[in-house]
Amino acid sequence: MLNGQNETISAWFKIQDSGDQWQRLLDKSTGGDAQNGYAVWLRDSAGQSTIDLAVDGNAYALTTGAYNFNEWTHFVGIITD
Repeated sequence: MLNGQNETISAWFKIQDSGDQWQRLLDKSTGGDAQNGYAVWLRDSAGQSTIDLAVDGNAYALTTGAYNFNEWTHFVGIITD
C-alpha cells in the first residue's frame, strides 16, 4: 500500500450537481479502484451523498450524507498500514 507508508489526504471542495452519479475528486493511481495508488470520489445516488476512498484496489465508503451541492466541504482521509 503506497510503498508501505501512512498517508493523509485532505481537500476542500465545492461541487455542483452535474447530473453524474460519480464525480472524481482526487486520483493518483494507475487503474480501476485506485490500483497502485489512491482515489477519492463523490457519489450521489437517490439524494444520498457519499465520499468514497479507494486504496490499492480496495474501495471504502467513508461517509454518507457528507456533503451538499454548492457548499464548501472539507474532507480528510487517513490511510494506514
